[in-house]
Amino acid sequence: MAKEYPSYVKVSEMIPIKKTYYRNLLKFDNNLQSNNQNTVVIMMNPSAADANYSDDTVNKVIHALSTISQTIYILNLFPFYEPDSKKLGDLVQKKNNLQIINQNEAAISKAIKSADKIIFAWGDVPKGLPAKLHNERVKAVIKIIEKRNKENSLYVFNYGRKKFLKFISNKKRPLHPSRKNIHSLKSIKSYYFSRSLLRLEFY
Repeated sequence: MAKEYPSYVKVSEMIPIKKTYYRNLLKFDNNLQSNNQNTVVIMMNPSAADANYSDDTVNKVIHALSTISQTIYILNLFPFYEPDSKKLGDLVQKKNNLQIINQNEAAISKAIKSADKIIFAWGDVPKGLPAKLHNERVKAVIKIIEKRNKENSLYVFNYGRKKFLKFISNKKRPLHPSRKNIHSLKSIKSYYFSRSLLRLEFY
């Protein structure tokens, strides 16, 4: 559902400029901070947010980072606006959309280049989406991170209350912010791949 953006942020960049069936990037300037900190958040795929209207998840992320970062980038493993994960897989595999996938990787790479913090928040593989496609996108993101030498800038969100924090799913993937209260950030110590799955280790 479309929401108003918080009054203290403005959309400074959106790729593509006009809303279509995909979105590669949303960039926000946060007027509450002047610390030159850039934070990149990588989720699953876009919901309702665009240059004019936000959604619950994006507003939640903005609020959580409002005291941390002057610039906030919202990106996704998959750039397509599609709530049905079965259809999302079809969009990813269409040859006509290969260029859009490549553009999405380029947007991620550009944002990560200037990032002080990179937050993994894509969640588990949704039903109907082939795990192979999900794993391929995660691997592509890791390759970009390594190319940009940003391995020491990785985080996930902590969710819940102080004594009951959770940051990783039962399937060992970084949790997605939807339907959860963001408490803080948790630093990733290291990572590795096991059977094509990204495994995270924490401090």
